[in-house]
Amino acid sequence: MSNVRVDLSTRFIHELNQLVGLPDFVKSANLDETLHPDDLLPHQYADQQNRTFPCHSPAATWLSCALFAEKQASYSPRQTQKIQHDLDSFVDYWAIREPVNAMLQKRAGLFKASDDHLPDSDFALVWKGDDGTKTRSCRMKTAAEVKAAAEWLLKYRDEFVFNDRQTIAVKIMEKAAEYGADLGVASVAIEKQAGMGICNPGDVAEALKVRAGFGLNEELKSHMKKLAEVVATQPAAALNPGTLTKLASTLDEWDRLNKITGRYSQLLPRPEDLLFGTTFTQVKAAAESAVPLQTGRVYESSAFRKLALDDLRDLFGSEIDVVADGLDVDAEKMAEIAQTMPLGEAEMLERLLDSAGVAPLSDRHRSHAYGLSAI
Repeated sequence: MSNVRVDLSTRFIHELNQLVGLPDFVKSANLDETLHPDDLLPHQYADQQNRTFPCHSPAATWLSCALFAEKQASYSPRQTQKIQHDLDSFVDYWAIREPVNAMLQKRAGLFKASDDHLPDSDFALVWKGDDGTKTRSCRMKTAAEVKAAAEWLLKYRDEFVFNDRQTIAVKIMEKAAEYGADLGVASVAIEKQAGMGICNPGDVAEALKVRAGFGLNEELKSHMKKLAEVVATQPAAALNPGTLTKLASTLDEWDRLNKITGRYSQLLPRPEDLLFGTTFTQVKAAAESAVPLQTGRVYESSAFRKLALDDLRDLFGSEIDVVADGLDVDAEKMAEIAQTMPLGEAEMLERLLDSAGVAPLSDRHRSHAYGLSAI
C-alpha cells in the first residue's frame, strides 16, 4: 500500500503503557512535541512517502517502532523492509537499541500467548518439524493480515514445493473471502498457486518440450518428451482437473532437479502459470461479458467496437443507427441487439465480424477448457 495512514496518539501511548510499559525517556518527553512536531523534514520520518513514524527524538523513535510493529501487516514486503531499515538507523542514532528491543520482545511474547488459542487455519504457514514441533506464522485474523500473507507468499513462493504453496494459497483465498480482503496485485498469482485456473493444452505440450531441452539427465529428458506427446495427443486425459495438480507437482520437482527454479521466464513459466494460467475469476469475468449469437458462436461484448457503423448500415439499414455512438459503435447496445437477431441476420453479422478480424470466444477458448470445474 502506498497510502497507509497511521499516527501516534495519546490513546495509543496509553494502551502501550498498559501493555508493555514506557521507558523513563518516553514518560518524561514533551507529549505535544512528540505527537505533533512542527515542520519536520521528510527524512525525519521512517515512512517518508506518507510522513508517518516520526523519529525526530528518542521518544518519538521508540513510539514509532512500537506503532510499526502493530501496523506493518498493512504494508507490502518492500515497504516493510525500507521502513524497518530507516527505523533501525534512527534507533542506532539515538542509542536506544536496548529499550526498543526490550519493548519488541515483550510485545511479541504477549501476542504469541494471545495466539495460542487460535486454530491452525488462522495462519498461512503451519510447519511441523521432524522432531514433532509445530511452527505457525503469517497470522490471518484481519484483512490487512491476509493481504500481508499473500504478499509474503508471492515473495517467497519459490522456496516452497508446489503442493506446499498450493496449500498456503488456498488458505489465503479462503481467509480473503471471509474478511473481504483485497489482495491487490497478488490476487491473480495467489489464485494460480491455489490451482484455480485452466490451461491451453497446446501451450502446455510446447512448454514441456522446451523444459525437456533443459534436462540434465537423458533418461529424464526422454520421460519429459513422452509427457509432452501425451498432452498433445490426449489432452482430455492428461489435463483433467484430477491430474493438473499432480502434473504441477511433477513439474516443480523437475524444475528443482534441473536448477530451473528461480530462473522462470516467459520461455520457462512456473508450473502454476502454465497449468492454471487463466484463473477462474478471469474465466467468470469473460463469461459475464460474453454475447451468444443464434449461430452458436459466442463473442466478447467489447469486440463489437471493432465494427464500422457504415458496414452495419449496409447490412441492416438505417435502423441499426440505434447502436451509433457518434461515428463509432456502442458495444453494449450492439451486444443487446446481436443476441436477439434471427439466424439469417446473425450469420450476416458473423461474416462481418470475421472480415473485421474478430475471433469468437467459443473458438478462442475451446482449447482452454481443460482444468475447468464448477465456478
